[in-house]
Order: sequence, then C-alpha cells, then structure tokens
Amino acid sequence: MDITKESVKEWISDLCARTERMVDKGGGVSYAPLFSYMAGMNEVQAAFCFDQEKRNMLALLGDFTIDEVGLLPLAHDINEYMDKRTRQHLRSLPLDFMLYWDELAMRGAMALTKNAPAVWIGGMRERARSIQRNMLIASETENVLHVNFRRRV
Repeated sequence: MDITKESVKEWISDLCARTERMVDKGGGVSYAPLFSYMAGMNEVQAAFCFDQEKRNMLALLGDFTIDEVGLLPLAHDINEYMDKRTRQHLRSLPLDFMLYWDELAMRGAMALTKNAPAVWIGGMRERARSIQRNMLIASETENVLHVNFRRRV
C-alpha cells in the first residue's frame, strides 16, 4: 500500500469523524449513536434519542431498534431507575463502567436491569470489550492495529 498525501488526509479525516461520533458534547463517551427523534414516539423512546448515558446502558445489553425500545420493559427500567452515580460511570469507557457495574452486582443493587434476561446481563462484559475495541482502534491493516491513544484521555 502506497502512502500518499491524499491517503493520509483521508485516514485523518476518517479518524476525526469516528472520534467525533464517539464523544458526546458533554465530554462523555458514546457507545452507540443516539436514536433519531420522530414525532409520535413515546417517552421512553424519546429518552434514548436525547440521553447518551441511557443509550450507552442499552448498548451494553444488546442491539435494539427504536421500535423495540418502545416495547422493551428493560428500556422502561433504564429510563426510570438511572441514578446519578451510574450515569457518571456510563460517561467513561465501557470496561471502566463494568468495574462499577460488577461492584453493584455484588451488592445486589440491580433495579436498572430487573427485567433483563440473564443472558443479556451475562453478555455485558463481552459487549463492553467489543464496543471499547471499536472505539480505540483507529484502523486495521493486515496484522497491524492503529490505536487511538488520545481516546483514553
């Protein structure tokens, strides 16, 4: 692969676009993009269009469409029971959040996910690893990973 001025500009442009999508305006991280708001949505659906921390929590539990969110008891729980401390931790990288989440699980304080099937809860750590990897890896070529070290700051 030849490195040209154009290819470097394209790579930098792509990296900037990915980083901008992953950082919300409040300084936290975005595990998944917010849903687009449309007229006629219910209160729970609207929350996931404007609240990045709630969207982050949902992303750790699975890939859902906005239509599924409106019917999902789990989404109602996330919307109703999100507390300040959990919200703050959801602004950090996914694996950092999982340290906090494991602490909560040991104490049994899980109102946020009382309606989540056990398989979803069990898959949170793997989803967190996958999301964080996608956030931190700027690009892959053959056997080389280009890491976005600035992402950690």
